[in-house]
Amino acid sequence: MSYADFQEPLLSKVQGSWNLHNLLPRNLDFFIMLSSASGITGTRGQANYASGNTFQDALSHHRISQGLHSIAIDLGFILSVGYVAEDGTSDIDNRLHAWGFVGIREEEFLSMLEYCINPSIPPPTLKTCQVITGIENPALMRAKGLENPYYFRDPFFSHLRLATGADASALGGDDQEREITAQTIAALRTAASFDDAAAIIRVAFVAKLCKVLSIKEEDIDVNKPLHTYGVDSLVAVVIRYWLFRDYHADIAVFDIMGGSTIVGLSFKIAAKTKFVDKALVVDDETGDGSKLEQ
Repeated sequence: MSYADFQEPLLSKVQGSWNLHNLLPRNLDFFIMLSSASGITGTRGQANYASGNTFQDALSHHRISQGLHSIAIDLGFILSVGYVAEDGTSDIDNRLHAWGFVGIREEEFLSMLEYCINPSIPPPTLKTCQVITGIENPALMRAKGLENPYYFRDPFFSHLRLATGADASALGGDDQEREITAQTIAALRTAASFDDAAAIIRVAFVAKLCKVLSIKEEDIDVNKPLHTYGVDSLVAVVIRYWLFRDYHADIAVFDIMGGSTIVGLSFKIAAKTKFVDKALVVDDETGDGSKLEQ
């Protein structure tokens, strides 16, 4: 890139942050800078943007060393507002996921801000004045069927590579979800028929769908496809990863977003999961779940 291109995004990040540091009162209750995880990972073609973010990270440490409040939040990307959400296409979203970035929702971001400005928490130190979010775990990426991004080859990220698939599984879901998973697996192991196995999966699937989409179970019609409820590619990836992680069922995103009903999908999942006796499984030659539904 040209020197002018390199300088342009630095003006707000470097000069703007430095001006605020110098001109604002020294006894501020809080001083929060929105940096980016791109300064940690590096982003191909955006060294100018990454450089501005690493300056903000360094400035946060500098302020703490002077006894001033400061926190730099290194964000990934926001799912519901901002450039990625307003772009309206899945291309940039898919690329960000492939590069190992994890999106958070606006509510989660605001909760982070609320925590950082809370006067009741201990003041930030040199160890806590930089909060990094939005970088995926290599084991989780493998579980989603994604290749680890280029920057994971750097020794700087070696601690993330230590996480195993078992660790990744333990990270997912809250206590209630893990309890549902355990009960579902136990029921699948003793299912008397393929229909019973699909019905067991269907209950867990609906519960997960309600949680992801924040809708009520009574609003779900299992005889309708998922796109009826606004399931997009991002939600489909979340569901696919959940099925792979908890039930060892590799279901394609196309199947989740296609025309199969929830009933049809439950049969496909039952056919894929390792927790159902394969002697019970009925072949579906059509590939769309229709024969299994019949």
